[in-house]
Amino acid sequence: MAHLIQDGFVVNDATWKLGIFITDLNTSRELFVRGDMTIGSLMMQLVGQIGETQDWSDHYMWWPDRRKWLKHTRSTLDQIGITAATYLEFTPMHKHARVQLPDLQVIDARLDFSVPILKVTQKICQELVIRRPEELSLKRDIPPDILRKGASVESDAQIQPHMKPGEESIGPGTLRTAKPIRVRNGPGPAAYREAVGRTPEPGYSEGGVLEIDQLDENLINSPKITPSRETFRPQHCLEKAALNRGWLDSSRSLMEQGICEGDVVLLRFKFMQFFDMNLKYDPVRINQLYEQAKWSILLEEVEHTEEEASLFAALQLQATLQRNSPERESPERDEVDMLLDELEQSLDTTASLSRRDLTYVPELTEYLKYLKPKKLGFNNFKRAYFTFRDLYLSYYNTAQDANGPPLGHYYLKGCEVSQDLSVSQGKFHIKLQVPSSEGMAELVLKCDTEQQFAKWMAACRLASRGKTMADSSYNSEVESIKKVLQMQAGRVAATQNGTQQHKRAQPVQLPAEFNSEEFICQRYGKRSGNRSLQQRISDAHSNVKTLSCTEAKLQYIRNWEALPEHGLHYFIVKFRNAKKAELVAVTHNRLMKVNSDNGESTKTWRFSGMKKWHVNWEIRHLKIQFDNEDVEFKPLSADCKVVHEFIGGYIFLSMRSKDQNQTLDEEGFHRLTGGWG
Repeated sequence: MAHLIQDGFVVNDATWKLGIFITDLNTSRELFVRGDMTIGSLMMQLVGQIGETQDWSDHYMWWPDRRKWLKHTRSTLDQIGITAATYLEFTPMHKHARVQLPDLQVIDARLDFSVPILKVTQKICQELVIRRPEELSLKRDIPPDILRKGASVESDAQIQPHMKPGEESIGPGTLRTAKPIRVRNGPGPAAYREAVGRTPEPGYSEGGVLEIDQLDENLINSPKITPSRETFRPQHCLEKAALNRGWLDSSRSLMEQGICEGDVVLLRFKFMQFFDMNLKYDPVRINQLYEQAKWSILLEEVEHTEEEASLFAALQLQATLQRNSPERESPERDEVDMLLDELEQSLDTTASLSRRDLTYVPELTEYLKYLKPKKLGFNNFKRAYFTFRDLYLSYYNTAQDANGPPLGHYYLKGCEVSQDLSVSQGKFHIKLQVPSSEGMAELVLKCDTEQQFAKWMAACRLASRGKTMADSSYNSEVESIKKVLQMQAGRVAATQNGTQQHKRAQPVQLPAEFNSEEFICQRYGKRSGNRSLQQRISDAHSNVKTLSCTEAKLQYIRNWEALPEHGLHYFIVKFRNAKKAELVAVTHNRLMKVNSDNGESTKTWRFSGMKKWHVNWEIRHLKIQFDNEDVEFKPLSADCKVVHEFIGGYIFLSMRSKDQNQTLDEEGFHRLTGGWG
């Protein structure tokens, strides 16, 4: 009944004063209200008192102290908990912001500050003509010096989100300020019609596709930006955990997370699982993803070898040289054509198998060298006879022993497959980590030739996904691996004795403004002089010089996806009852505990074995229940909602279909990522 008393007197009509700040007019009003008044009636009364003849339809009530939009217009003040001590704002939902794209261009945008980040991202992607917006999200713009702080497992203190002075964290992804936000006068309603301040291109509609010449050229071929020396360059896995600090909560709005009008937010590809990439439909999407991949290579966010760095530089150079050339004409193909091709390939494979024998199962049998890594002692390769059949890898002393019990037997479904590769040095290693009752069993296979490596690597990759060599994708997987090996090899010539040696490529005509820092990371750029670096890039370029600009970008993305560290999202956490903090990584199909010294996985929990997971918001713990054990930890390097959203987001993405016009299931996304289930 406190609201019935005003200045020491009982008000007979049960009214009391409520202060409201109108941001557009930079002025305040006091209204006499009742507890049973609805938010809709409150706004109507306020607009009537203002008397300004303008369109207020984009405005809603905002409660600064609670970081909350009051959008349920039928709710009463008593139901919401508003009293005479409350101070509200009447402010536009759409506000000015600056959005940095993955290629580091910054665009001015009018964003809806009242809807969840997922909807904001959808709107931006729609305006930029980027399909599959669920793969992207928004991040805070955190200065490099702030990112470098806290990159250690020695401290148990949780790293708080980057905030402005006077703000504090109050809940999952929320902030609170000590006083109401004052924003400058908002623009008129006409400025809110398009998210990125552009008029719709002719012929564009919801879900439509623009012709290439209708798109902004700077979105398809980004302007050149030179890396700044002050840019954050993570030096080890712990510093890479800082890269995930800034992700905004997809289920809450910009205003609820402390983003103010005029702030910079970063649009980035968040989930490293890219669906249905198409040269025809996705010129902007391919370019923006290529640019994000390029910067992750140049800033050493993803580990790669010097040989791989040269290939990335060559592909980047080819994309640069071809940017003003017309794209190669390709026959019109729609999703029906692609599905028919897949069916034809599958039928051809089935027919081929049936012609051999209905009971025939493809098998690889060969002598290989292998190694079981040891923490202590010598690690020497041994020779054995290996067989690969169905999803099983076995090895014997000799081929004659293959009918007896094997020395070792591995079931590869769900295993981790990576490579240790150097074509120039003839190094073709396949690294396997196989889940077992005792943890992760490690095995390294040493192949002698590119052909051998391609066959066994393709078989291991398919087996890890539960597919055998009888699957129609096996041959294409082999050819894809061979293609990458060929690109890394440079031009090769046969000598008189039949061996192969690398042949120097004719120097490619480099752009006049060629700057090695724009093509290769600092670590490898410092190892050799500019002339040597240019020659290595020329050698690698000889195998990619026939690609068009978009093809070079797409190949860059594919090679980037093949890197062992691609798609690893690091977090510093403290497990329940543990004495010190540790490092974990989330990927598209598993959670891993990682050795922070060398980046090696020490334990893996696959999502396929996960029963449920939830967040305890009181203690900021994430608890995951697997088939064999429960895992509980508190994230220290980022908010627990960020980790939860990565897990739920990847599970959501794994359920997507090939329907090209599929609408985003927002409810399903929030159900898996919201953290309130």
